[in-house]
Amino acid sequence: MKKLLTMLLCLVLAASCAFGVAACTPTADGDDAGIVTPGGDEETPGGDEETPGGDEEQPGGDEEQPGGDEETPGGDEEQPGGDEETPGGDEETPGGDEEQPGGDEETPGGDEETPGGDEEPEPELPASEGLSFALNDDGASYAVRGIGTCTDTNVVIPSKYDGLPVTSIGDYAFYDCSSLTSITIPDSVTTIGEYAFYYCSNLTSIVIPDSVTSIGDSAFYYCTSLTSVTIPNSVTSIGNAAFYYCTSLTSVTIPDSVTTIGDEAFSGCTSLTSVTIPDSVTTIGDSAFSRCSRLTSVTIGDSVTTIGDYAFSGCINLTSITIPDSVTSIGNAAFRDCSSLTSVTIGDSVTFIGYAAFRTCYNLTTVCYTGSEEEWAQIEIGDRNDELLDAEIVFNYTGE
Repeated sequence: MKKLLTMLLCLVLAASCAFGVAACTPTADGDDAGIVTPGGDEETPGGDEETPGGDEEQPGGDEEQPGGDEETPGGDEEQPGGDEETPGGDEETPGGDEEQPGGDEETPGGDEETPGGDEEPEPELPASEGLSFALNDDGASYAVRGIGTCTDTNVVIPSKYDGLPVTSIGDYAFYDCSSLTSITIPDSVTTIGEYAFYYCSNLTSIVIPDSVTSIGDSAFYYCTSLTSVTIPNSVTSIGNAAFYYCTSLTSVTIPDSVTTIGDEAFSGCTSLTSVTIPDSVTTIGDSAFSRCSRLTSVTIGDSVTTIGDYAFSGCINLTSITIPDSVTSIGNAAFRDCSSLTSVTIGDSVTFIGYAAFRTCYNLTTVCYTGSEEEWAQIEIGDRNDELLDAEIVFNYTGE
């Protein structure tokens, strides 16, 4: 545009020059003749002076003409200014585009909320319909009372019922529900009641949430299809016969939070091969692991003080056992019929070994005692422990 204006301006100037030359042509007879009109009179030059004045006005008009042309570029300059505003508008358009990405940024934000929702899939699982509930004594929570009219084999317990939290699975809630194969327990539940899943012989899978603090007596009694269970860190006690005769149970994890393992808690778990009792446990109940016929490895924590009667009786594949220094009492028949037991280590804190504690342990050949012979003589040892007393006793044993 500027080049076009420049060319127009040059044409106007050229036209002006041509006009001036044309006006001077009749007097062209020397350089001076081209400036004033020939006539010889002084008045004529005066008139001619006016004529050039007119000519001066003519160029003045021409100067105004360029002035108009200058206004035209000025207008053209305004057009670029308009063009500058147009980019400005274009700049606003990107600004709008920037807002669109902003909207896109909100969209990912929404996507971030979506994964956040995906982190809570379990609470959002549809609850099984038809379950029976009962209001707890506190009037502010519910317990699952029974299977009700529910026909699901994979039962999902809701976290709330009638607007209130479900905090417990009541006694006998799923008693003898042989069709039940899996159960999902919400984080709101703190207690699993007695006989809650008694004789659920087809129950294969269960996840106990971190909210549960106690597992009641016989809670999973005779769940013969249950293969594994992880007890969360929130549980402090495992009730009597809680997993009694769970014959398919191959592994169990007992957390550091547990202080008491009840009587017969894992009795008859004939597929269980190893167990670690954490340092938090102080008491191993009577018959707690009796008749675990495939049990080959047992680790007893350093806080256990009492090993109950028949605690490990009938563990026919157990080859060795270490009883830590914390233990003071080994119950009656605690290791009776452990026919593969070849060695046992006994800490010097033991003051009592019960009746027939090691009866029929026919392969027991070595007893490693961490105390002295004098201390050994002070231990009260019950009758029918010939297998123990006939073995070689190593005093002041240090583990080497």
